[in-house]
Amino acid sequence: MNTGFFSVASLDDIVFEGRNKAYGAYVLRQEYPLRVVKATSISLLTLFLFIMGLVLWGQQTQFTTATESSKIKDRTLTLMPEPILPKPPAEPIVPAPVTAPPTAATKAFREIKIVSDLTPVTANIPEQNSFSHAEPGLVTTAGDLPGTITTVITDEPGTAIGTATESSSPFEVVEKMPEFPDGLAAMYKFIGKHLRYPAEAQSRGLEGNVILTFVVSATGQISDIKILQDIGGGAGEEAKRVVGLMPQWRPGLQHNRAVPVRFTLPVRFRIN
Repeated sequence: MNTGFFSVASLDDIVFEGRNKAYGAYVLRQEYPLRVVKATSISLLTLFLFIMGLVLWGQQTQFTTATESSKIKDRTLTLMPEPILPKPPAEPIVPAPVTAPPTAATKAFREIKIVSDLTPVTANIPEQNSFSHAEPGLVTTAGDLPGTITTVITDEPGTAIGTATESSSPFEVVEKMPEFPDGLAAMYKFIGKHLRYPAEAQSRGLEGNVILTFVVSATGQISDIKILQDIGGGAGEEAKRVVGLMPQWRPGLQHNRAVPVRFTLPVRFRIN
């Protein structure tokens, strides 16, 4: 036996000594260590990639959650249109009574008798100067001297002309309703610009209509602002604050006179 062979031969050479090494088993045993290294490397690399994927996925999920929670939700404030108030009924026109002209007095015809003895009739004809203050007529009567006609104005309805007093309570409907400067659309734009959704109502998810009532005075100032309906969370106070910021209105008119008028304004809060 060749002793030099055992000093350099591997276990595979010893097992396959004198055997056919070309059919495949010898080659597989020769490449076994390399295959083990490749398989281990692939397994470790796959495990590493899986662990890194889990870590990156967790970080991405946390970042997405934090980003979504930090976003500010868009809120839309919808204003309900101004209610159309019915027009006041027109006052009936009462025609003035027609007074018939006085009829002229007529003298009854008397029968004319012919007498034989005629007695002359003498009439006292007044002087011309006595007619300076006389009124013409068919008969001679005593009258008053002409003077100045004085018209007395009373306080009866329909006959007096005076100064009206201010009403203690505001009107609900007048001939010409008060107007916001530049119209109703400008009022909605003003409220939408200055109105803010309260944080408390937003966090509690409160939505709905806040109904306010206020008075437009005879000078156009906003006063007596009251909350008729509230959804809570500070929404009513916020709507009241914005109404108080409104500029001076054009006052309402009743019989061509500026009068105070009460308004009702609904404001809708909604979270999108």
